[in-house]
Amino acid sequence: MLRKKSEIELSAPYDRIYRIESGNLILTTSDSSGVEVPLRRLVQGEFFGEFCFCPEGNEPHEYVAARAIEPSCLTEFRAATFVRSIQTDSHVLRDFIGSVCRQLACAERRIFALSHRGAEQRLCLILLELSARGSEGSKVVLGHSEIADFAAMSRSHVSVTLNRLREMGFISYRRQGPIAVHTPQIRRFLDQNL
Repeated sequence: MLRKKSEIELSAPYDRIYRIESGNLILTTSDSSGVEVPLRRLVQGEFFGEFCFCPEGNEPHEYVAARAIEPSCLTEFRAATFVRSIQTDSHVLRDFIGSVCRQLACAERRIFALSHRGAEQRLCLILLELSARGSEGSKVVLGHSEIADFAAMSRSHVSVTLNRLREMGFISYRRQGPIAVHTPQIRRFLDQNL
């Protein structure tokens, strides 16, 4: 069981893979100046550490960690044990491939969101992605700084833009609370503005 904000550091040799049984995590790395960069959000049923299957020399960034954003429970497998499970149980293989495919789709949606220069459109796309992957329905439990990291925007720009989105009726939130994402309104806005 991982407490909120506790971390698992993934380092060489990459010989473990993890499955999230409950909770939410963020997989992060650091840029050259040491600033944390979120790679993806992970939810129940997903795997991480799959780069243990990459050929030598195709390893991830030098530093990768998984940080719990709420209390979370994980199952840890040694890579060799996991490979045996995949070979003997087609359900494990299906779950793993499904998880990797969802992660790839999420990465592509995030790249699409980051290609938009308009702050409202970019943030709406990021909020839709984050709320779709949460355990609280259509709510985002991340703070403004964490959302800013996902959106590649400054925290102050995110705060101003979130206030505009709230005034437009696309989201609602209170100080220190989750952000409720009003998906139908955001989708209509995006359909008219993308």
